[in-house]
Amino acid sequence: MNLLKYLFSVFYLIITSYSFAKEYEELLTQNYIYKTNIKTVILEQKGRNFSYPVIRLASKESLVLSFDDVTESGGDYSFTIIHCTYDWKISDLSENEYIDGFYDSHINNYESSFNTLKSYNHYEAEFPNEDIKPLISGNYILLVFEDDDRENLVLSRRLSVYEDKTNIDGKIIRSSLVEKMNTSQELEFNITSNGIYDPLDRIKIVIGQGKRQDNLIYDIQPTFIEGNKLIYKEASKLIFEAGNEFNFFNCKNKKYVISGIESISYQAELYKYFIIPEKVNEYAVYSGQQDINGEFFITSDDGVNMQTDADYVWVNFTLYRSSPELTGDYYVFGGLSDWRISEDNKMIYNNKTSAYELQMLLKQGFYNYQYVWAETQNSDINISKARGSHYQTENNYIIYCYYNEQGTLYDKLIGFKILNSQKKI
Repeated sequence: MNLLKYLFSVFYLIITSYSFAKEYEELLTQNYIYKTNIKTVILEQKGRNFSYPVIRLASKESLVLSFDDVTESGGDYSFTIIHCTYDWKISDLSENEYIDGFYDSHINNYESSFNTLKSYNHYEAEFPNEDIKPLISGNYILLVFEDDDRENLVLSRRLSVYEDKTNIDGKIIRSSLVEKMNTSQELEFNITSNGIYDPLDRIKIVIGQGKRQDNLIYDIQPTFIEGNKLIYKEASKLIFEAGNEFNFFNCKNKKYVISGIESISYQAELYKYFIIPEKVNEYAVYSGQQDINGEFFITSDDGVNMQTDADYVWVNFTLYRSSPELTGDYYVFGGLSDWRISEDNKMIYNNKTSAYELQMLLKQGFYNYQYVWAETQNSDINISKARGSHYQTENNYIIYCYYNEQGTLYDKLIGFKILNSQKKI
């Protein structure tokens, strides 16, 4: 039986509300951490820091999933994969139609932390592996569960498997819309492929900005078709707010204040880092500093194996504003927040300091972050309210090309391309 359908059937026996069940379905197909003891989740190509969780079908490419369990005893974890449609809904395929091998794989690679104030266990798993491989291309959810119980969910991650059957060429330009020229970026691209029938009906394009999942653009139609070339130049749809370059801090050293850190103290049996405060300024100028596009990497001056020797520390953020917003909230956003906004990364206004404040438990390393605003946790994220938005900002954009071939019951991923607003990748 399709794993996700099984999970849904179990869930419906417990909760009969349609609206609640729909929310649960949407949660399962997102990047999400279900347990508070799970920290520092990373899914990227093997040997390539900051890479996207995308691999070519039937190749030697693989992904590595890593995470920490910050309980001393750790847990017994396994994972499986679930096939999805181009827009991250559950496909109608059974497991035997998209999995080669066993339907789940036990995570045997784990180590305990060494010489750290906060004890934890570090886990790693490679996909594909000898137990489990994808049979077809498309979108997948990698689902981690505990104690061989698929209902005991731990975390879910989106990944994609593609077939190299198209040539995608494009560029990022300053927005051609006058009202957005100074704040936004626009995509222009072409897709060339042979053997595609009914491209208007069967080709689906999805565009993402970096690793954000909240602002994906779906269902873009070509502006022109020239033979086997699809040309996309629709300014009103192919546009993203550019934001500003990410802030950064480095908490690898427990003794000395370095990049982005104002001070360090020792409190509640852990080290506490205070980030250099900032003020809300929607009209801030373009910063021009280099960043790693919101990512982070783990490092420490006190160990050799960064995965197990780096400690967990408290990191304190301060965003000054003379008075609290009447509606909405500010959040600390980026890879350190799992590219989501939630109660875990929501800042609270302190009337005594006239500032929004937040404390997060993070693993030692180098981090990018930004302050964002949202009216509610289900509304659109505003990346310009705290530090402005500028067309010069360096951003990655990812183009996914899906093909629903006649006679098949799923969306193939036949093209994948990364574009950068400042350089050629």
